[in-house]
Formats: sequence, C-alpha cells, structure tokens
Amino acid sequence: MGNSTVSLNAGYGTPLLIKRWLNLIFPFVAWIPQVKKTWKSDLFAGLTGAIVVLPQGVAFAMIAGLPPQYGLYTAIVPAIIAALFGSSRHLISGPTTAISLVIFASIGGLAQPGSPEYIKLVFELTLLVGVLQFVMGVARMGGLIILFPTL
Repeated sequence: MGNSTVSLNAGYGTPLLIKRWLNLIFPFVAWIPQVKKTWKSDLFAGLTGAIVVLPQGVAFAMIAGLPPQYGLYTAIVPAIIAALFGSSRHLISGPTTAISLVIFASIGGLAQPGSPEYIKLVFELTLLVGVLQFVMGVARMGGLIILFPTL
C-alpha cells in the first residue's frame, strides 16, 4: 500500500512537466484557449492581412527573380508556421523587399533568374538559413540581438 502511494505522488509532477514541454515546443497550446474569445476579430485581422500580403508576396517573388506563384507560397506558409510556433501572438511575419533583394543579389550571378537551377539554389539558400535560425533558436541565442546597434 505504501509503494502505490509513493508511485502516485512521484507521478504527480509528470503531467505538469509534459504540459511545460508542450508549451515550449508548441507555443500555440498555451494561447489557443484565448482565441476562443477573439476568433471573430482574429479572422477579420487575418483576412485583412491576407489582402495586403498576398499581392506583396507576388511582387517580392518577382523582385527575387522567382515565378510569381512562389510569392504566394512565401506569403502563406511562413505566416502559418510563425503563428503556430512563434514566441508572440502579436508578431507579424511575411515576405519582405529586403530579403527579396538579398536573394536576387546572392543567387542572381550563379544562375539565370527564374530557371530551374536558380529556383533550386534559392530553395537551398532558404533551407540553410532556416536550419541556422532553428539552431540559433534552440541554442537560445536570440539575446545576442542586443549586441547589434540600432539605426
């Protein structure tokens, strides 16, 4: 009888530990209950944002030397991933002009813009940057940003 009491008490912290781990890996688990209260406003804000960002995504893809449909992909997929796994409910994520120009400047001399080889190189660059950002996030290196001067 004493052993079963000990094992029940020892397992008491396990659900709390699992919940903390899930909140760390999947931040949306913590804020999903709050969305139930604001879903209408969130839906309206999402549609408004989509109206703005989808045409911008197409334009940014063309600036980067990619076919326009890739702009739609980069406007939709990263926003969903950032919404689910980002560290803030207030963070806005999407394609930008600066990134489009950097991609074009970096890859434009290596292959003809719009060609399959160019698209392959852009995907490889994107994957490498994503892996680097993931590793830096896991290593908690976000605090290093304070070492960079602001303009």
